[in-house]
Amino acid sequence: MSRNIRKTTALALVLILVFSALPLQAAASEWSDNPVILLPGYSSSALVKVNEDASTEQVWGVDTDAILQAALSRIAELALGLGLAASGSDPAYLAQIVGEESYAILDGVRCQPDGSSVYAVRTMYSEPENTNNAYYLSHPDESWAMYESDIMGELGQIVDPSMLFNFNVDFRMGAIDCAEQLHLYIQKVLAYTGKDQVNLLAISHGGQVAGTYLSLHGTEGLIDHALLIVPALGGAGLAYDFLNRDIDFDEQTLVKFIEHGFMSETDYHWLVRAEATGFLDEVIDELIPYFLDSVLYWGSIWDFIPVEYYEELKARYLDEEESAELIAKSDRMHKEIMPNYAESFAACQAAGVKLNIMAGTDLPVVTGLQQNSDAIITTASSTGARCAPFGQRFADGYRGVGCGDGRHEHLSPAMTVDASEAYLPENTYFVEGLFHGMEYWDAHTFELLKKLLLTDELLDVHADPAFPQFHATTNPEQAVTAYFDRSPQGYVSESDSVLLVKNLSAQYPVWIVSVDVGGAALLIPGGKRIAPGETARLPVTGTVGDTARRKVQVCIHYCTSLEALTPVGERTLSFMTLGDRAAAFDPQHPYAPLDVLQSDFALVAGDRAASVLEKLGLLEFVEMFFDMIYTILKNIRLLFQLG
Repeated sequence: MSRNIRKTTALALVLILVFSALPLQAAASEWSDNPVILLPGYSSSALVKVNEDASTEQVWGVDTDAILQAALSRIAELALGLGLAASGSDPAYLAQIVGEESYAILDGVRCQPDGSSVYAVRTMYSEPENTNNAYYLSHPDESWAMYESDIMGELGQIVDPSMLFNFNVDFRMGAIDCAEQLHLYIQKVLAYTGKDQVNLLAISHGGQVAGTYLSLHGTEGLIDHALLIVPALGGAGLAYDFLNRDIDFDEQTLVKFIEHGFMSETDYHWLVRAEATGFLDEVIDELIPYFLDSVLYWGSIWDFIPVEYYEELKARYLDEEESAELIAKSDRMHKEIMPNYAESFAACQAAGVKLNIMAGTDLPVVTGLQQNSDAIITTASSTGARCAPFGQRFADGYRGVGCGDGRHEHLSPAMTVDASEAYLPENTYFVEGLFHGMEYWDAHTFELLKKLLLTDELLDVHADPAFPQFHATTNPEQAVTAYFDRSPQGYVSESDSVLLVKNLSAQYPVWIVSVDVGGAALLIPGGKRIAPGETARLPVTGTVGDTARRKVQVCIHYCTSLEALTPVGERTLSFMTLGDRAAAFDPQHPYAPLDVLQSDFALVAGDRAASVLEKLGLLEFVEMFFDMIYTILKNIRLLFQLG
């Protein structure tokens, strides 16, 4: 998701409410000097309508002033609608107001049932001369068109800004049409720069376009590096929820999403409870028909539908005659491109393309789809990997189909993702807890981005232990991260004697009060103060055992600055055991319930007290305090047992 679409999403949510780690520098010996083309997230490109007299007017590119003015002009109606919706009496009234204004905003980008535009619409920028970063830096009034400005600004410290390009496309088109436009643009960039190859940096929808382009033209020798970040290769769960009219916002995940975007070092998500905002789901359900009138015939909307849901929704919404051309294009995408990424990508690699994918894992889709995702796009859609059903994991002892090399481990430490079945088993990186489009705000992930895009140092996921295939997010919102001293990151074995805990904050120290371990008889003491950016060594005693492929969880209880709203917190990290003895595995029961370190508070206080605190929005806060103290007492008891 691009910064523009994140702003659009945030603004939309605000309107509904109204209407209703600094990046690290890579230690690379040589940076690529190829032009870099950014394929941004959905709806980034500015679009203009060409009138009959050849004049143009902008029809896409969110004008926040105009939206706010529209809101102010109907403020009385909005206040009434919000009150009616919040009371549960009439969500349709608020939806009608928002829908009417949205329909007016989206009028210029409506499409006919065959997928063609109602109006003559084109991109505002299209040529290399006016889509490179040097141009935007010299034209401040147009600098808003420099997509992913944080990422591109950082890359501009390594690559000449005149060699950083922003691909513009009519995002309403299907991915195949967008890919053909990209093919023409790449050739223009090569002619403009005098280079032989380009590097592609593709994010979200841009990843789907890049994946389609590589399927069609990837063996033609024009691409050196291609990095697809949280790509919508197989569609987006968000689009399915939208067309299926099954929106059920996960408010806590949504707030955590926002916290990650702001790199917040204060947790607010535990304050949010569905009881207070559940009425929004009803408003959005009433609002969907207004949006469908405007976007139903966008080819890109249909290419966002995952293969397994496509035929059902196509039969529900599209007329075989009126939408024949739209159906033909989307059928090709779903039947020829999406099912064959593995073969297409392998052919690209054989032709010399250094192709890699990065994806987030272990989050639910914010709109309610219960599948492993980065909160917007399912992990399976982004990578082709096999994922356990959400809320479950692969059972102890599970082994996937494998990549053909028995030395490689492709099962995530959380035991939720089997990467051996991914499109690119040796070139796909998974970041547990990475929210969609948050790669810049995660120091480890952004460092990985630069290495994959601009160097030849990481030819596969085994090249550098510092960049393993599976990693837990290092966004400062998480406060701390940890790994054991002698095992690869995300794993634990009998040989480990130290837990290394890093403070992810750039400004606050943290105090490790206690550490709770589930799945192994380990004692790890707290009582450590860690300065910003520093790492502490906590001694480990006890035993893990010699059985491989078992799940171990480590919950770190910590305190941070008293300036924070929540000065206490906790983070639970998953580890998988390494050992000589294989755990018993029953292929008839390949899944197990997802491990959750049971709250000591819930065990001691009982359901009634927990229910009262939950209604007050205080349950998680009280649990954090109680569990912290209780863990200290448990560890004292364990210390005596081990002694």
